[in-house]
Amino acid sequence: MIFGSHLKQLLWILSFCYTSSLFAANNSVVTIETPVGTFQMELLADEAPNTVQNFLNYLETGAYTGTFFHRAVPDFVVQGGGFFYDPETNTAPGIVVDPPITNEFGESNIRGTVAMAKTAAGPDTATSQWFVNLADNSENLDNQNGGFTVFARVIGDGMTVVDAIAALPLVNLDGGGTFASTPTINFNPTTDPITASIFVTIIAASVTNDLDFDGDGIPDSTDTDDDNDGVPDVSDAFSMNAAEFADTDNDGTGNNEDTDDDGDGVLDVDDAFPLDNLESVDTDGDGVGDNSDLPIKLTANTILELPVTGRGLFAPDGSALTVPSNATAVSLNVTVVNPSGDGFITVWPCSVARPNASNLNYVAGQVVPNGVLAPIGSGGKVCFFASRETDLVVDIAGWFTGDVFVGTTPKRLADSRDGTGTSIVSRISPSNPLKVKITDITVETAAGVSTQVPSNIAAAALNVTAVNPASAGFLTVFPCDVNQPEASNLNYLTGDIVPNGVIAPVSGSGEVCIFTSAETDIIVDLAGWFTTGFTGTTPKRLVDTRNGTGGQTAVVRQGQVLEIPIRGETLAVNSSDQVVPSEATAAALNVTVVSPDGSGFVTVFPCGVAQPNASNLNYIRGDIVANNVTAPIGENGRVCLTSLVETNVVVDISGWFEGDANNGFVGATPNRLVDTRNGTGPAPR
Repeated sequence: MIFGSHLKQLLWILSFCYTSSLFAANNSVVTIETPVGTFQMELLADEAPNTVQNFLNYLETGAYTGTFFHRAVPDFVVQGGGFFYDPETNTAPGIVVDPPITNEFGESNIRGTVAMAKTAAGPDTATSQWFVNLADNSENLDNQNGGFTVFARVIGDGMTVVDAIAALPLVNLDGGGTFASTPTINFNPTTDPITASIFVTIIAASVTNDLDFDGDGIPDSTDTDDDNDGVPDVSDAFSMNAAEFADTDNDGTGNNEDTDDDGDGVLDVDDAFPLDNLESVDTDGDGVGDNSDLPIKLTANTILELPVTGRGLFAPDGSALTVPSNATAVSLNVTVVNPSGDGFITVWPCSVARPNASNLNYVAGQVVPNGVLAPIGSGGKVCFFASRETDLVVDIAGWFTGDVFVGTTPKRLADSRDGTGTSIVSRISPSNPLKVKITDITVETAAGVSTQVPSNIAAAALNVTAVNPASAGFLTVFPCDVNQPEASNLNYLTGDIVPNGVIAPVSGSGEVCIFTSAETDIIVDLAGWFTTGFTGTTPKRLVDTRNGTGGQTAVVRQGQVLEIPIRGETLAVNSSDQVVPSEATAAALNVTVVSPDGSGFVTVFPCGVAQPNASNLNYIRGDIVANNVTAPIGENGRVCLTSLVETNVVVDISGWFEGDANNGFVGATPNRLVDTRNGTGPAPR
């Protein structure tokens, strides 16, 4: 703290003089007793009346008594209200639930608020489960699935108990499912049996309609200063805490105790703007913070470090997910928006030096997307570099664990412009496909360790770029020991520079071939390889709305959801037919938009969930644009696709993923992690 209490009070009043009280005089208070401690919640009946009544129905019938907090994610949420432990069967059955309720989103999901959990199938799916926000989650949870309905607030010093629950050892009790991060008490999962005593159980839950918090003889319902701190409740952010009255960053910690009042990660003693979370530095001393003085776009002088582990997401079935600390790589869609000049983006694990490789190329004013399988570096981060100033959008669709995918520091395998990886310096022609050796070459892992690509890999994660083609055309990437398939991986126009991510099955000799329909230079970068858990196939066309392939005989209309069957499809694997099994979790697709009616984007997502706020490729009127998509498979074994405007669509498949949370690809409903246009995600530094 660098401010005295009187100065801080003045600054707070200037900033918040129009803020309403955090407490309503007639709200009920719920007391929750646990083995860790007891905390109270004020119910917000005026803001969410039906949700409050739903909560009280469960509480007053005793349904919550005996349930345990089954999920805790540090700096995110503590969740309960759904399960109880049955010692006779050593299982955790769900409680009997009432029908789902209508969403009543209104209050923001800031620290200390209590909201109903729901599935990703729609906004009106909440039943009994609820969670306490451990941090300001408004940016995420207020904008997902119609917003998560806040119906209560933890009051008094109750967050110390909730924080203590979140700080308990988290144990994966079911291999990565509902109980993947359960807080436990005095429990060693390798030696101790599971008993009721290890859980943070709700021992008792009761409700009262009035209190006298400060003990002054005046009930809180009529007391205008519940904590007797001299600040009226109407102006007091902590009306039940006499030591605090202001909370600039809404993190649940009052300014007098908080060493970072605006929650921007910079301590007050080092912060030029301690009450402004958008600013912390004033390099030129002009009273205007550097973020207002300088653009937030990614530039050649900055790097964007994106934390991905610990991120909260949702599975295709609507259940909650958290990217684990042992995730090895993430499936991203990276989009450049309106760059200031010609350039490229490099994505790499933050633990190593930036490599000589690119993931997408652009020219001034373009909107260019690309699918990227990004190895995760130290601290659970992925880094981004732009050679010219640009806005950047990053969406996530899932992650890899175990040894299914081995990520590398991106390495250039071929560049026909200078002869890298080729016998001569020569452009590639239709009569002379480029052959690229993948196996038995030396690469550097995400940890910076030298290794060799093994000879038995199933497929490689590549970034392929066409440079300055002589005319309009396309590239096809395929194993060199099969005939060239009827499929494409990227499309180009004369003089273009067009990249695309490709999950490329390799031949028996560890090679891939690249056919071009027009003379062009080609660049190939390696991002990693697959050994188990991925079945590579000869690329096959699943959908082409131009000729009715896949059953869609007309353009995809604006807002139409096209369902594409994946499981059960017959594909060619090593020249033999195989059926995509029911255990497949995701598909490696190449999606192409052809001649859209206007500017827009395509979103690919697992069927059965609401369309997410994410995109897989962007286009302008008349474009032909392709992008690689690692697509989680949803309801009925299908992947869904929708377009902002009417367009033809082509979809090719080159394989599928299997595995579990410990060794495989875990697909998620796409979620936006970065958008520098509106400040979503970390700022470039």
